[in-house]
Amino acid sequence: SKEYVDGRIIKLYDKAATPYQRVLGSDLIPFQIKANLTNLYVHLNPVTLRKSIDQKVHQLCTLSR
Repeated sequence: SKEYVDGRIIKLYDKAATPYQRVLGSDLIPFQIKANLTNLYVHLNPVTLRKSIDQKVHQLCTLSR
C-alpha cells in the first residue's frame, strides 16, 4: 500500500514469503492439494536433491563431449 506523509509517498510491503508459503496461505487452493504439498515438503532432503542434480549435470556434460 502507499501512504502520503508530508507530501512524500511511503510504500508499505507485505512480509516476504516463498511460493510454498503463499500457496499454504491462499484460500483458493483446496486443502487436499495443500496436504499433498506439505507431505512432499516434509520428505524432501536438500542434500539428496543437490547430489542428484550434480550427478545429472555431470552426465549431461559427459554426453556433450
